Amino acid sequence: MKWINDAVRFLVEVAVLAAVGYWGVHDHSSWAAKLVLGVVGPVLIAAAWGIWMAPQSNRRAPEGMRALLEVLIFALATAALVASTGAVLAVIFAVVATVNAVLDHALART
Repeated sequence: MKWINDAVRFLVEVAVLAAVGYWGVHDHSSWAAKLVLGVVGPVLIAAAWGIWMAPQSNRRAPEGMRALLEVLIFALATAALVASTGAVLAVIFAVVATVNAVLDHALART
């Protein structure tokens, strides 16, 4: 069961990058804004995740800070989906990410 949840977790993390990138490219008129928000935004999120959230990071944030960062990053992705695709995909993403996080926390305690 844990490996399935870990696989879904990976897909949720990739979906965060895709959601922010999609929003950046599709919701702005100038090419400079598209480049910055569509490419640099996801790169910054991936870098922050790798530095403070990744299990093997030397600078991994404490558990409470990781939880806060995770909520903020997933909320950002949800907002990006609402802005670029509407509420349906955003709600699906938010539900999957929340259920996955709850299961991840529960499975870590067993």
